[in-house]
Amino acid sequence: MAIDTRGEDDDIWIWDFVGETLTRLILSDGLNWYPTWTPDGERVAYADGQDLYWKASNNTGVPELLAAAPASDGAIPPSPYFFTPDGM
Repeated sequence: MAIDTRGEDDDIWIWDFVGETLTRLILSDGLNWYPTWTPDGERVAYADGQDLYWKASNNTGVPELLAAAPASDGAIPPSPYFFTPDGM
């Protein structure tokens, strides 16, 4: 399960039910929320309050930008609520 911790650190964590371990996936100075698994389980997408990123779920590599926030004032930043079964 991927979870966001709002409050003290605002990071994304992965909970492993089998091993009963909690591992930090995203560590940054800003907000990180709405962690969403890709259908194949290979990546976790998340919003940082402005832009949309994803990172390998095995915690390798660096986050990759998926979508930048709209440039217009008052525009709602992107958030990854779900992926369709085909990964879109």
